Amino acid sequence: MGKRFYRLVEQSPSRWNLASFAGARSAPDGSYATRSGSRRSPRPRVSRLRRSPAIELFECNGRLLANEMAPRVHNSGHWTIEGAVTSQFENHLRAVSGLPLGDTGTLGFSAMLNLIGELPDSNELLTVPGAHLHRYGKSLRPGRKVGHVTVRADANEQLEQRLRQLPAFFQRPEFCLLDRSTVSAK
Repeated sequence: MGKRFYRLVEQSPSRWNLASFAGARSAPDGSYATRSGSRRSPRPRVSRLRRSPAIELFECNGRLLANEMAPRVHNSGHWTIEGAVTSQFENHLRAVSGLPLGDTGTLGFSAMLNLIGELPDSNELLTVPGAHLHRYGKSLRPGRKVGHVTVRADANEQLEQRLRQLPAFFQRPEFCLLDRSTVSAK
């Protein structure tokens, strides 16, 4: 069945200690991929799983430290719905069904913003090219992830421009968009 790995993502925590921003990103020299073991399974046990596990790592003083392992699709990979050739959800279903895994390559550049406790105006948001709104149908309350937005573009500069076009709802410190330079790398 084979193994597939998604690109490492940069995440910025929000006031709720949930990722408020995630961008498909890797170090230009591939050092994070090498240090994270993203070209091999972290432990033999993991390679026998028939699902899509996710490992959350933190960079601390130049080292990558494992924080969480989820034996399922993970919210840090929701950007793959629009930003990868085959999403983590589809690959999860393929894995549990014994089907060949799909291509995990990126489709341009992506950024994902988690919606925590509140939702933006859909009409205003969806005027931004490449913006996709995912509402989870949950009741709104502080600290609860109720959806996410993915913004995708063909070039990094175009993605930066689209992120600046997002409505005022997203131009708050908790979305970590202010003064960003590079969001993602192809």
